[in-house]
Amino acid sequence: MKTFLVCALEPSANLHLKEVLKAYKKDFGKFELHGIYDESLCKEFDLNSKPLYSSHEFSAMGFIEVLPLIFKAKQAIKELINLSFTQKIDGILCIDSPAFNIPFAKALKKAGSKIPRIYYILPQVWAWKKGRIPIIESHFDILASILPFDNQFFSKSTYVGHPLLDEIKEFKNQEDINHILSKKDDEKTIAFLPGSRRSEIR
Repeated sequence: MKTFLVCALEPSANLHLKEVLKAYKKDFGKFELHGIYDESLCKEFDLNSKPLYSSHEFSAMGFIEVLPLIFKAKQAIKELINLSFTQKIDGILCIDSPAFNIPFAKALKKAGSKIPRIYYILPQVWAWKKGRIPIIESHFDILASILPFDNQFFSKSTYVGHPLLDEIKEFKNQEDINHILSKKDDEKTIAFLPGSRRSEIR
């Protein structure tokens, strides 16, 4: 049985992590997890292990909310590094959250860790901070992209498909949407998508 260290700090990251774990369990059977993830995954996948930190401890927006988490993140990275050397870890999976996962990967490499590292859902370097590209490529062994054009920026990224295509089970056509919203065909609709953080929605 394999044991993985995962870093899934956001609600959306845990949603995507769950789909990854379902696929892994279907093909390879049981596994154990360490790291940062939602506690609900323990029951869903019958895990004996518990998260080092629950992902909800890192959910914040805005300077006032984020400031205390800077110190918690530094402490978490130290504990994760220690865990990676004291436990038999077969692989490390980092999902999104570049502000945490890139420093974590740097710390792993500096500590001399040889555990394979996967980065799933890459930072949007095509939008900002392209300077992160060589850092990411030199600190992760596998780059799993959800956008087909990421390979224009990352030389070793692999497009694995967008997780929402698997997670959304039912799609509506325009006629159905118009009926649900009681709107006329010539009326415009604006989609408001605030994200997965509770503080953003509030």
